[in-house]
Amino acid sequence: MKKRKIALVAAFAAVSALALASCNNTSGSGTGTGSTPASTGSQSTGTGSQSSSAQGPATRLDVCYTYDGYAYVDSADQFTNPITNTQYTDGNILPVWKLYGENLNLDIRNACKHEESKVSAKHATISGNQFASEIDTTQKIDLYGTTVTLINEMGGAGDAVDLMPYVNSNKMPNLKAFLEANPSVAEAMKLDGALYYTPYFDGHNKTERMLLMDTKVVSKLLNPSATGLDTTASGTAASTKTVGVAKVSPFIDADFNLPKTGTETTKSVEVSKNGAKANITVNLVENIIKQQNTLLNSGNATGASLHQQFMTYLQNVYGNNVGADKTYATYADIFTSESAAYTADELIALFRVFRANPAFISNNKNDEVVPLIPRENNKSRIDNILQFLGSVFGIQGLGSEAERLFYTADGKLADAATERATYEGLEILADLYSEGLLMDHFYDNPSTGLKKYAQHYFAKSTSKTETIKGGYALMEYDYVATQSAFNLLDDNGIGTAGNKVAEGYDIAELKPIVAPITWWATESFTHNQLLANHTGKTLTRYYEENRALKSDSWCIPTTSDNKDGAIALMDYLLSAEGQIYNDFGPEAYHTSTNTLTYGDQSTPALTREVITWWNGSGITDFWKFNRRYIGTTDAVGYIRTSTIDFQATNVVARDGVTKVNAAVSSGVLKTAIDKDSIGFGTSVPAAGWPSITGSTINGYDSITTFWYIDDKLNATPRGWVAVVVNDLAYGDASASLGTTKNTKVTYKYSDIVSELSARNVDYLGAYAQSLVMKGHANVRADYTRATA
Repeated sequence: MKKRKIALVAAFAAVSALALASCNNTSGSGTGTGSTPASTGSQSTGTGSQSSSAQGPATRLDVCYTYDGYAYVDSADQFTNPITNTQYTDGNILPVWKLYGENLNLDIRNACKHEESKVSAKHATISGNQFASEIDTTQKIDLYGTTVTLINEMGGAGDAVDLMPYVNSNKMPNLKAFLEANPSVAEAMKLDGALYYTPYFDGHNKTERMLLMDTKVVSKLLNPSATGLDTTASGTAASTKTVGVAKVSPFIDADFNLPKTGTETTKSVEVSKNGAKANITVNLVENIIKQQNTLLNSGNATGASLHQQFMTYLQNVYGNNVGADKTYATYADIFTSESAAYTADELIALFRVFRANPAFISNNKNDEVVPLIPRENNKSRIDNILQFLGSVFGIQGLGSEAERLFYTADGKLADAATERATYEGLEILADLYSEGLLMDHFYDNPSTGLKKYAQHYFAKSTSKTETIKGGYALMEYDYVATQSAFNLLDDNGIGTAGNKVAEGYDIAELKPIVAPITWWATESFTHNQLLANHTGKTLTRYYEENRALKSDSWCIPTTSDNKDGAIALMDYLLSAEGQIYNDFGPEAYHTSTNTLTYGDQSTPALTREVITWWNGSGITDFWKFNRRYIGTTDAVGYIRTSTIDFQATNVVARDGVTKVNAAVSSGVLKTAIDKDSIGFGTSVPAAGWPSITGSTINGYDSITTFWYIDDKLNATPRGWVAVVVNDLAYGDASASLGTTKNTKVTYKYSDIVSELSARNVDYLGAYAQSLVMKGHANVRADYTRATA
């Protein structure tokens, strides 16, 4: 195999630039903003294809890593690889792993069964068998993939190899370069000075989940000349799908669209234009939620009257900025462009207008029209509703990668699970749910049998298992690359699936959008500060999630038969070459004549043949396709490029990503990043830190269970979902919320409130101390906080 150079900029700097990633239903990877690291150190530890006669016999390497019922290394399917015209059957080594073997003179074998198994159960089996291969029990596993927590437990028990001697002797030059370039991450990874795994990043300083909006529907709806709007009175029996009672209150300001000082009639608003900061002037008028509430409470509201009211409002506020050669070509651009300047209140107002016009949106008044949905009936996706809440109403911690922990503006460690503002935010979700702005029964499997919500509302699924044949949604909070498949456009072969589109339906143009202007505590933070208290807050746009060091990787069991081969492969995946091959596959699968350039990275692009294969595979998830047929591997020690994520995103969503990226580059849209200075916008480390003891967690079992996502998929609402669905007031003493996760007793809302103050001292104190021990000396928890 002839080798060629691959251009890949090495950059682990903590600067903000947009990147992309993708996620399937259970993975932690996604799409988003932030700097995009490549590997550091030498270009490659491999030397290309070399014969065994030149290098000697290849040494056997047994690799154990499973995901979603499949082992990464070999095939579980029978298929024809159209790129090489090779027949694959169960057990054949996949192309990426075959290439690793050729480049490193290794005879790589799969050491894991193809089966569904929880990580803990798999580990119990593997460790119980003294880390023997599940395929060939005469062999020991050389590389073992699992969680960082389990790896560190192995290291502490003497069951995992310490990598630091190999780093210090320069046998792992790529890992050494990374550790030297990222000292805080290096400290986070170590356990008592030892290092048992290599870092896994599916994005470094990158936001992967964002607000996604069907921009085509918005363009249709926000047309001042729109006709055919719904004229049925809201809330009547004939129009049960429209907005009824007004529950939501103004958030940005009780009276005006933006806070008014003195007699002023206008405000200057900072926006992003072509990647640079600019300002527009907007007029101050009566708050749109206040206006809508008056109309809704009159009993005379219709979809048409709500639409007219909203368009008049937008014209009065933004009209001077809309038109040819102005900031906004259309009123939809106020929400969907790089220069988006919409507020949290204006977004909810748009929800109401959307909900009240089902016949206009879909040409069928009986179709479901739902403003906000989670992707599907899946535990992690249900929690995406919380990330939406945080992004729109400025609640820190709900988008954190480290539980619900966040740093305050003055550098203290805080926990959204113990903040009064978080629980007030749930009451806002309850208001949205009461108004029909949040999908009905989003938390369970309703009688229709509907599970894949996005498939239904964006792709307009006509699945025979669904009694409602397609619907319309306006927004979700999710991963861009994965969800862009619902655009169903055949751009470079990406995102086809036309057979799932009901005849007569418009196709979604689902894109990420700039976060709304809302109140964030960027200047100061006070524990138990009410959500409506704006002290220390500024009107800011912010995406909180930051994909830093992940909680999965791989290690070398001390029983390994081939430690040197394992070391070589671990370090190779941190080289520029290894990174490209793990992202794009062998050279037959990508081409340097059609490169992708994104930010400061330039890489090959997938060939048309690979994309055609993907689209014909029946697997809409790009990462699942790659893992199953090519062998590219997530959740082991390597750093994914942004360009492979961009490759997996179709042209419609790429347009939105580019706009959001420009707003990040200009500094108008802020994102969380991993940085040495600690304050608002600093992400709390998500992995590698000493875990809190079970006794500390179990001491606050009601709080743990309340936020525990596994408990939420139930026909009877539980935990935070129960608060939303049942419209409970803060601390409602009579409200039972389910059964606790650990002690298995019935808990009430009042039990949560009683635990908050002690948890702040005990749990937060322990976590803050662990951060201090790892070199973050200025991290602290506030031990004197008042009772919640």
